[in-house]
This record gives sequence, C-alpha cells and structure tokens, in this order.
Amino acid sequence: MNVPPPARYAALLAFAALATACAGAIPPPSSGAGTLPVAPARAAAPQKNSEKLTVLPSKLDFTTSKKLTLTVSETNYTGSFTIADSSSSIVKVSKTSATGPGPVKITVTAKSAGAATITVSDKKGGKAKIPVSVTSAVVIVN
Repeated sequence: MNVPPPARYAALLAFAALATACAGAIPPPSSGAGTLPVAPARAAAPQKNSEKLTVLPSKLDFTTSKKLTLTVSETNYTGSFTIADSSSSIVKVSKTSATGPGPVKITVTAKSAGAATITVSDKKGGKAKIPVSVTSAVVIVN
C-alpha cells in the first residue's frame, strides 16, 4: 500500500503527538471529549525506620531494692545515647552517656523517696521517658 507523502507526514505527526502526550510532556485537552481518565501518580511510600530506641523496663518502682537496672539498645545504631534524670536528689544513674547499638546496662540507684523521670535519647531524635517511683520503705544508700 502506497501512502501519499502528505498523509504519511500527518500520520507521523499524529503518532508523535500521541507518544508525547502519553509521556506527560503535553497536558491532556481540557474538554472531556475523547479523553480517557488517568489515575493520579502515587507518591513513593516513605521509608520507615525499623530500628527503634528501646529501654527496658518501661518503668522503675523502687519498693524493695535500692538498685535497679535499665537496658538501652537500638539495632544498627552506632551513635551515642544520652541518659538524664529529672531529679538527682531522688535517683542517680550510673552513666549519662553510652554508645549504641547496645545492649547498654545502666544502674539506677534510689537516693530518697519521691518520683522522677529518666530520659534516654539518641542522636536521631529517638526518646524514651521512664517514670521512676521510690518509696520510703526502700533502704536508701547515698
């Protein structure tokens, strides 16, 4: 079949326009006539950080012991942890910093009756707050 040159050019231009429109370079016509619905492109799902700062146990109750242990860890984390207590008159932590991934053992010693919070954080923004309760029945050693 022989196609005359003007028809060949018209077919080639129509094909090029269609290919370009399908590639997104030319927006579809504004009138709805002759267009197919196009699903919106999905954004890539954000990557979740499966490594999480873990501190166990999640609370400390000094009722019969004057020393308890916290265990801090974070898989594949090689940065530093910061450990702080909200009241040094109530409890004392054995370390104020440590290096991951752990497990890192932190001894917490009761100093006086009351309530405090131990906060453990990493350099990636992870943070754990551990409530602490010290009863007056515990033998306090400074």
